[in-house]
Amino acid sequence: MLLAFGLQLPAVPPPSPPGGQGVPQATTAARPAPRDVWAPAWSHDLDLTGDLLLAASSDVIALAGPDTPLEVRRVSTGAVLWRHQSSNWQTLAAAGPLVLGVSGDHAYALDAATGRTRWVTETTGASVRLVTDGRHLLMLSETDALLRDLDTGTPLWRVGLTAPPSATAALGTTLVVIAQQDGRLVAIERATGAVRWNVALAGAARGVAAEPPMVYAGLANGSFCAFDDRNGRERWCFALRTPASGDPVVTDAVVRVALLDNSLRSFNRLNGAMGSPIALGHRPAAGPWQNDSAVFVALTTGEFVVVDRQTGRTLHRLGVPGLTTPPLLERAAVSLDGRTLVSLTLTPGAQRRLTAYRLGPSQALPILPKLPVVPGPRLTQLPAPVTPDLPATAAPSRQVPH
Repeated sequence: MLLAFGLQLPAVPPPSPPGGQGVPQATTAARPAPRDVWAPAWSHDLDLTGDLLLAASSDVIALAGPDTPLEVRRVSTGAVLWRHQSSNWQTLAAAGPLVLGVSGDHAYALDAATGRTRWVTETTGASVRLVTDGRHLLMLSETDALLRDLDTGTPLWRVGLTAPPSATAALGTTLVVIAQQDGRLVAIERATGAVRWNVALAGAARGVAAEPPMVYAGLANGSFCAFDDRNGRERWCFALRTPASGDPVVTDAVVRVALLDNSLRSFNRLNGAMGSPIALGHRPAAGPWQNDSAVFVALTTGEFVVVDRQTGRTLHRLGVPGLTTPPLLERAAVSLDGRTLVSLTLTPGAQRRLTAYRLGPSQALPILPKLPVVPGPRLTQLPAPVTPDLPATAAPSRQVPH
């Protein structure tokens, strides 16, 4: 018997075939990179009571309410990072390194990692809504719209409104568009604050979007319409007879809107040609939102429906894990990059559940019966330096010729 241990023979190339051509070497076919998938990251029961607000970024989730202090958690695990003991929170937002909120008559920008105050300012009106795209913050009250630099809080411009807003404003590439309860639609130059146009609609809008060369509005009477962003003239309009559930989203050559007839509708954003409706299965409660590859809608059952942007095919239906009976959705939030979805639901047993879904490699899902409280720094409210008020500019009005 011949045994060899650790014997390394010299490498000898295989003989060449006639003609001097080398033997083709075997190659391994490159495998395509694994595609990221949507999956629940975690799902926790909550002991918080009262009305709650919800906001999410790619790193943190914020919860607060009129009687509930602000609580910020990690997106990755759901563990509490910090708490802010102020109450009377009216609205929340999250973007990049900041958590933003309005408490009382002040707006706060807090460091998402530590909770320390980055800037704070007085609000200029009642019932303030916060809209951000990661670059600017629009503070929309019942009487005015105030655009600020997100990082510093510096006011950039302020425009007066003739009626309270009827929907969340749209922060477009070149325009800020605001729908008012008196049925008017106001388009403001994002760079300067100058009012480009102010038109009367057939009724108040429930949702708006702005992407050159159009502005889109879903009206309370069930119509969905497009307007030229240069002058506000109507380009096309469909009487769908069903109101939209929220703001439309513009994806490539298509504008999409979720309707209260349990469908997601798509239109060619230039000529209005209608695509085939997508059945959602249940009533939409919020959305749609989007990322680079998909559009998603939150349903009243606590599910997120994920639809491929290119094909319109339904990719996923993300339901709250561990439940046999669908819960009731209270709030839904999406990070600006569209890779984190968060739902706040009420289970049939009246238990609140907070669930986070992330787009990435699949992983095991931790479902905890109760979220352990992780002590965070106890923050105190700092004195509120007030940024100087800007003169309000009343929006001119005119009827659009048809």
